[in-house]
Amino acid sequence: MKKNVTPILLIAFVMAIVCTAVFYTLVAGKLGAPAQASATAGWLVASRDIARGTTVSALDLKTVSSPDPAPEEALRLPSQADGLTAVSDIPAGEPIRSSRLASRHGAGGLGIPSGMRAISVQVHDSSGVVGLLKPGMRVDVQAVYSRSSAPQDAEIRTVLENIEVLKINPVAEPAPGRPALPVATLLVTPAEADTVGLADAVARVRLVLRNPLDQEKVPRTSLGVSGLMRNGAVVLSATPRIALARPAAIAPPNPAPSALSLATNAADPAACNPPKTGASSQ
Repeated sequence: MKKNVTPILLIAFVMAIVCTAVFYTLVAGKLGAPAQASATAGWLVASRDIARGTTVSALDLKTVSSPDPAPEEALRLPSQADGLTAVSDIPAGEPIRSSRLASRHGAGGLGIPSGMRAISVQVHDSSGVVGLLKPGMRVDVQAVYSRSSAPQDAEIRTVLENIEVLKINPVAEPAPGRPALPVATLLVTPAEADTVGLADAVARVRLVLRNPLDQEKVPRTSLGVSGLMRNGAVVLSATPRIALARPAAIAPPNPAPSALSLATNAADPAACNPPKTGASSQ
């Protein structure tokens, strides 16, 4: 009888060990996971430079782990950022914060900062510059206006300076009642939006490409064709000219009286005493 009980006890002992191991694997492991997660925090960072207005994808993201606390507003899961638009530039390695991305329910599709506006204008006579433009470049905005069809009545003025380009469509787009022209979308303030809107409605808008390091703004006045030609004449006449003075006519010196003239005057008293005129001559 005792020999039959011993194998049963051994089997029960082994089963107890197996059940204990399974319990710790399933239950104790889950209980320790939160503590391990709190010890090593993970968050999203940019795997490469993300430009403003770019739609973020999984290729732009990577997860980093650190024992330090996660940065403020840092996102933890790729699904939280995938498909959103960056409202500001995010350098590579910088945490992906919720404040740097447009909300799924907002209207930040182009990454327009708060207080700014995006306005589209048709671009005239700037096909070469349009071919060079890319989002983020800086331009000056010129308006060409003519009061009549006469070319000499045309005037030009730089109405805005150092304006950022959000988007450029080099393909001419038709518009009702207007010629088909390339369209540029510019990032401006509300006041600048009024200026650009009026210029686009009544004048021809031209874009001038700037050096991105040049931040200087110079007040401009309008320039007409007549003023252009006048200013050109002034520039040409500004070259100093040296006037050559003509020498004054030199009167020949009075000839010295000869001996013959002296003898003649002595022989003729009238030559020495000329006749008197007037009452005295009577």
